[in-house]
Amino acid sequence: IGQDLLSVEQYVLSQYNASLHDNSTWHHPTPPALSSFVPAAAMVYTDLETLRGLSRPTDYGSGVEYADGILDNLFAGHSNGDVGLQIGLWLGGGRGW
Repeated sequence: IGQDLLSVEQYVLSQYNASLHDNSTWHHPTPPALSSFVPAAAMVYTDLETLRGLSRPTDYGSGVEYADGILDNLFAGHSNGDVGLQIGLWLGGGRGW
């Protein structure tokens, strides 16, 4: 899923909310924790010149790109191989367009 931080967060939250309403969790004594909803991979974009959006947040105009934020904050405890990261590279300079 991807690509900006807010979109990834909203997708995971929507999947969690859907699971609470689709009868798939009714046979469990307690519903699963939100932290258990982890995608196979997430995507971010950066530019090859500055690598912005990897270790610090940046916005190229389509939302905040932040690879470390996705792995360390949204999927804390799952970053050790549970969540893949796809990185899209902009080859045309540091402006992102």
